[in-house]
Amino acid sequence: MILPLIDVVAVAWFLLMWIGYDRFADYWSMSHRSLLRHVNESRRDWMLRLTYRENRISDVALMANLSSSPTFFASTTIIIIGGLFALLGSTSKVANVVEEIPFSAHVPVQVWNLKIIVLICVFVFAFFRFTWALRQFNFCSILIGAAPNVSDYKDGTDAARADFADRSGKLVALAGESFNDGLRGYYFAIAAMTWFLQPTVFMVATTVVVAVLYFREFHSSALQAIVGR
Repeated sequence: MILPLIDVVAVAWFLLMWIGYDRFADYWSMSHRSLLRHVNESRRDWMLRLTYRENRISDVALMANLSSSPTFFASTTIIIIGGLFALLGSTSKVANVVEEIPFSAHVPVQVWNLKIIVLICVFVFAFFRFTWALRQFNFCSILIGAAPNVSDYKDGTDAARADFADRSGKLVALAGESFNDGLRGYYFAIAAMTWFLQPTVFMVATTVVVAVLYFREFHSSALQAIVGR
């Protein structure tokens, strides 16, 4: 099986845009306003405020609420991966249906199988990121449980509070970033599904996904609400 050149270019563009945007977002957020940057700062402030509270039941409840999202997506992703593997066994039937769509590309069944495998890889990546986010949220819960009492902080310096806030805030931020990576995988999976129509549509959809991610990360109304004036 020889993959057509246009499909090779489309896959290369897909990987370049995905990996490139991930690196760009990390770099750009260092010097520009971004959702990730300001939310991470709020996470650190949350952990600092925690050291002033004797009763931390609300913090544990918030952490449990945060961990419910990656749990849901991880479970959903497993179902999707199973469905895609099942799709490999009936590729010819699905190909016949899709080829009835106007402007869809007519390709060999082997190429169809390769497209499905690429889609499986995207969801496998998302699954690993969601489960890692879930584990990190569990670690955060342990840190909250192990946090010293307010009376212990009264006998020490503010440096002890800052140290706990830095460590636990960083862990919460890492968990949030892992969950964010998993969600990005879903966005790019939507773009990858357009590959079944046309490679050019695939490249356009990938570009649109990156534009949407950029706008939401750096220019959304949610960011302006968090930053304020």
